[in-house]
Amino acid sequence: MRQPVWIVNCALAALLVITLGIVWLLQTKPPRLASIEPEHYQLPIKKQLPETVIAKIYENDLFGTYQKPIELMQPEKPIAAQLPAPPPSIPTVMPQVPQPQFLEPLQLLVKGVIIAGDDQKSRALIEQTKTKQEGLYKIGDRIEDAQLMRIFKNRVVFIRSNGQEEILYLREREAKDSPFTPQSDRWEGVVKRIRDTQYSIDPAAFIAQIPSLASLMSDLDLLTVYKKGKPIGVRIGKMEAESVGPQLGLQAGDILIAIDSMPVADLNQRLAIYQKVITLPLGSTVAVSISRFQRPLTLHYTLENLGKKSTFAAQVEQLPKTAEDVRHEKIQEMRKRHTFAPSLSDIRKHEKSVILEKVKRKERVETLQNRPIKQEI
Repeated sequence: MRQPVWIVNCALAALLVITLGIVWLLQTKPPRLASIEPEHYQLPIKKQLPETVIAKIYENDLFGTYQKPIELMQPEKPIAAQLPAPPPSIPTVMPQVPQPQFLEPLQLLVKGVIIAGDDQKSRALIEQTKTKQEGLYKIGDRIEDAQLMRIFKNRVVFIRSNGQEEILYLREREAKDSPFTPQSDRWEGVVKRIRDTQYSIDPAAFIAQIPSLASLMSDLDLLTVYKKGKPIGVRIGKMEAESVGPQLGLQAGDILIAIDSMPVADLNQRLAIYQKVITLPLGSTVAVSISRFQRPLTLHYTLENLGKKSTFAAQVEQLPKTAEDVRHEKIQEMRKRHTFAPSLSDIRKHEKSVILEKVKRKERVETLQNRPIKQEI
């Protein structure tokens, strides 16, 4: 059988013709080369239009609706009126500052205070001295024209109808130590500063203020300092501005090492130093060795009668004052003008002394009760 090769050839030829036709139809003509030289552009000349005169339009009115405007007469300019003369100046009178009108103090007596965590739960036991009437009062309560504003541990604060503030203290001693109570300088004539490290002390007046070694230790808030397990001295704690420590040139954090070369490590040594110091005659000088900011410092205290100016103090006062002396005098002046309320340590010491007195009294009573009674035959 003869193979139909001619059919295949015809198909291939037809496919070739179709392909060539498609290629010819889809061929793209190459773009023509264009010149990149810039052409000179000329702006179009604007035609000048004739100016439109609106008046001619009105004058050539076809319908006769145009009317000439009526010329109004120009009003005459008013004659400027003369300004009136300014009024005479009245001098300003400064108002006088009203003087405060103080009310008579409240006739009240604070007998007790109950302090709670919440201020609204705190109470104050107050007696009206006129009527002898007692009652518990809280913040916001009124007595006469006064309103209770604050309740503290040792005082209460009232505000009067005129804005006057009154503070009532629980104890008479605290009222005397109040910064609002005028006081004289406690240490006037007791301790006198000569230089930064030189002081004069009147022994008699000093003992009247500090009657015992325990009182001095309590005022200075002394605490034994140890180094490698051995006591080396005592550290001065927190002190009040009007306590004996600042008057003697001591600061909180100072460590007392020795007094007249005698160490103050234990209690027996402190007692021996105290017995020695109180027997020194006038004119003696006591050297106190301290450590301040880990640096050694020696303070000198001369025992003399401050009622009359000593020769040494008079000679020192004639020396020119340094900047430190001027600053210290200003501080002392401020302390004379402003005193401060008693500290918490003062209150605790007072309460402690009261408790000790009660305990001693109770022991005496128990001793008398337990003592056997002898009967005479």
